[in-house]
Amino acid sequence: MEVCSIKSFYIKSKVDEHKKIKKHLLKLIGDYKVSKNTDDYKNISKINYAPDSSLQQLANENYLTYLWPYIQDKIGEVAKYLKIENLFISNAWFQQYRKNDTHDWHSHFNCLINCVYFLELPDPKYATQIKTYDGKVIQPKVKEGDLLFLLTPNRHRSPINKSGKRKTIIAFNMNMIKTQDIPR
Repeated sequence: MEVCSIKSFYIKSKVDEHKKIKKHLLKLIGDYKVSKNTDDYKNISKINYAPDSSLQQLANENYLTYLWPYIQDKIGEVAKYLKIENLFISNAWFQQYRKNDTHDWHSHFNCLINCVYFLELPDPKYATQIKTYDGKVIQPKVKEGDLLFLLTPNRHRSPINKSGKRKTIIAFNMNMIKTQDIPR
């Protein structure tokens, strides 16, 4: 077997209307009732991740429905750059991190791209970190209001939030439908 190492990359974009939509998105998330976190997410203050969400359930998520018009063109730009047709959101959730919260190294599966929208980011050093295939840790230069797109299966984490300020992200996984698979 021959292994050829390749470098990975991420794509960063900015939600232009971030300041306009931030307060309402935080209210929608604040109003969202979540059940107790499972052991997998015990170090995250509030999360609504459900791995088996249907597209209909996603359409009913108020925060995602509200956010969609502001990110739709950004997703289109990424799809165009990567030469991907028919890119769609296959799962979405939010996470809120308070002091000492973290999400350890992990990858997303059953998706092509995962994305993080930094709704609240008290300091860029608490942004998602990426681990390269050779073990180096990359700290993307992102700030509040940015979208960070990663190709799967890049390992990534949320470092420990040592600040007294909350960090809030909206994350989503994306896949593509082959044109011939779209029902007519």
